Amino acid sequence: MAKGKWYSVDVVVDDAGGAMTSDELLRLVEDAVGQADRAARERMPEHPARGAVDYGVAGSCLVALSNPTRSEQEALAWLDELVEALSGTPAMQVRPFIRPRRIATGEDLWEAPPALAGFAQLTTSHETRTTSGPPSGVLTETTDEIRDWLRFPGADLSYVRNRGVRRVAPADFPRELLVRWPDDPIRIFAADLKSPRRRRSLLIGPKAEAHMQVIDTSRSPVDNLAVLIEGLKICAPWAELGFVRHASPAMPDLWDIPYHLARQPTPQENALASGRIDHLLGEYVAEASVAQVLTASHLAKARDLEDFHVEPLPAGRFLVQAKDPEPWVRDINPDPAVLQRAREAFGDMIVTEETIATTVEPWRRNL
Repeated sequence: MAKGKWYSVDVVVDDAGGAMTSDELLRLVEDAVGQADRAARERMPEHPARGAVDYGVAGSCLVALSNPTRSEQEALAWLDELVEALSGTPAMQVRPFIRPRRIATGEDLWEAPPALAGFAQLTTSHETRTTSGPPSGVLTETTDEIRDWLRFPGADLSYVRNRGVRRVAPADFPRELLVRWPDDPIRIFAADLKSPRRRRSLLIGPKAEAHMQVIDTSRSPVDNLAVLIEGLKICAPWAELGFVRHASPAMPDLWDIPYHLARQPTPQENALASGRIDHLLGEYVAEASVAQVLTASHLAKARDLEDFHVEPLPAGRFLVQAKDPEPWVRDINPDPAVLQRAREAFGDMIVTEETIATTVEPWRRNL
């Protein structure tokens, strides 16, 4: 996807009779996205807006829209094309989440706010995380815990593999996962796209990492943080490093900071996203966070954690969580003063640019 402003668009099908399967919905929406993309290329050949279907579940489908020009007019034009392409389909309605405007459907639009996400960089025996999958125990030993964390009233469990979507009965959840693992990365989610909007998701792989997210507009950010931390703790025994921040509501990613958090990433955050500090994750962090999963090697470098609770976890991990999380999560970025105090408290635990520049990655040593 091209860089620029991102939007998420919920395409909802009124299909109470169950006539349309998830795969049929995905194909229908992908065709409509392709039509909108072609029209965008005709309008702006050099920097067209482009859409990508993220997933479909429970009669709903999420589309991520990248708009390189950052023009709201161009985003609305793309959405008009999408609505037009879907207008001939039975019982279809579009609920976009963008700025307050109206398009052909007459629905209000508002920008999808970033949502709290947890990122776990998992242990691996490979020299570089980019060529390895996650440890199998993340799923083989935690399927019941993952299922119970994802489930909430009014939501269906589903998983995505190679863009194919399957609903999963709760009783079949472990079997369904194990049959399809470890051939491909897997994304599991529980979604209820009615108002208030609610979703929990977990992505495992392919780069020895786990991304999880909690969206619930009926709860406070602090309450959502508590739920997210419980999910992060499931992966903790296999994590070299885990942390929480706001992220893309469509697809949390280590690269999404400039698109969703209205700031540029620090050099350390860039190094984490690019994999340049994979070999340092067992003892360094890229940035202070409201909650992190750390090892004893991390804690040995800390200066003063009196503003944080430190909770021992299995396999020699520790949950380090701010005693007052509210100023960390009330906005898309932490309160600057709180963040600066935390950086000072974390001390040498935060990797320096000098360490990044002078420490040779293992896979480069024989070059």
